[in-house]
Amino acid sequence: MERTIYFYNCFITHNNQITDIHISELMDEIRLLRPNQRLKVNNRNTICLMNMVDPTTNNYDHNDRKVVFGKFRDQKPYLGNMGTDNIIEINDDVLELTSIFYRRNSRLILAEYNHYGARPEALQKYLSSFLPKNEDDFWTVELEPVEPELGFHDIEISNDIRKVSFKVDLTARNRTIYANPNNQSVLGDILERGIETHNNFGANVAEFSFGNGRKRNRVIDSQSLVDLLRGLDFDGDVFESVRVRYKSPTTNRVENIDVKNQGVLKAVIDLENDGWGYICDQLEEQFYRNGRLGENDYLDYEYIPANLPEIIYNEE
Repeated sequence: MERTIYFYNCFITHNNQITDIHISELMDEIRLLRPNQRLKVNNRNTICLMNMVDPTTNNYDHNDRKVVFGKFRDQKPYLGNMGTDNIIEINDDVLELTSIFYRRNSRLILAEYNHYGARPEALQKYLSSFLPKNEDDFWTVELEPVEPELGFHDIEISNDIRKVSFKVDLTARNRTIYANPNNQSVLGDILERGIETHNNFGANVAEFSFGNGRKRNRVIDSQSLVDLLRGLDFDGDVFESVRVRYKSPTTNRVENIDVKNQGVLKAVIDLENDGWGYICDQLEEQFYRNGRLGENDYLDYEYIPANLPEIIYNEE
């Protein structure tokens, strides 16, 4: 079976400045806590760092980390038997796993994609919840996507955006389009009204497009579109895809990019089973034996020296 993995640079910040603290230091501290102390609830996500491979058994570098996070589902499926009409409720909690590999020397995370599991934004909030948040002493964890050659930055610097198309899942529980609810724009208002109209029709999927058309008497305001795209919630479930057709300043060709699914460097690996330890091993192999993708992207950032603060958790 195939599994998609995503690449992120991972930092601990202090008062909005990136520190030289490795995320492995924080994960090591969390791992020492009791299971109930590792459990956190953030924005309807109930997540726990479930386990970590003993670093001394790593195949390449004992400074790396192989970790599995569990997200407890709030909507549980049912059990059944093929060929029967049995519908059996699941009494226990249902857990979705997300395995990651952390390459310490590159400050790089390779994370498997699990639609029902903990996504990058949820992991970011989970890890951040263990850090102090005071007015003059504010700590967070940030995951920054490692961009492929043609990513959102390439769209940002283009002044020739031809078309943008949105495919929306109207069955999503949360149909908020913005990552920040305070965001507003004319195009965003049009998009939100269109979503609501299609939802009133009872549709499950809606598609919207903004384009120049053939006459091109007036062309798309590239900056307005970039501002809209920058504020959209790509980590949520409402957007199935957001495709942009534009003239790339990098390739000097017209390109088509799905910024919902292609804004981050990714790879596809073949798996023989879905055990979390096995998946972590395959993520490790993917990095070391397939060109070390994303190895040097951390060099694009500046760091300040710092020490990991005392972590925050429920002592009960």
